[in-house]
Amino acid sequence: MRFLRTTSKVLALVPIVVLIYDLVNEWFVEARLNIRSLKEWILWLNPDWLDPVKNLLKAIFGVSGAEGIMDTAAPVVLAVPPIILYAIYRLWFAAKGGHGAGKVIYRSHD
Repeated sequence: MRFLRTTSKVLALVPIVVLIYDLVNEWFVEARLNIRSLKEWILWLNPDWLDPVKNLLKAIFGVSGAEGIMDTAAPVVLAVPPIILYAIYRLWFAAKGGHGAGKVIYRSHD
């Protein structure tokens, strides 16, 4: 269970770094405000990755869904997996009774 929480926190760093980089680079260097789409971000990272990522998204979400995701801001798309992992963690935590690691919660008899 801790794996889900830790993984979601580590994966949450990626969209934060991308957002900060885009804001600083565009605002202070380019003198405008533009947050790159996922397609632009993948092309910036490695142009060879664009076709495999696009094909993967088409296989999962269909053609129109993949195009919509590729046109969405990169930090928003990159924030989805950590949010899903954290939601699974919270649901699992709640299903266990709201306390982790099998700890006994002391309740006074008074």
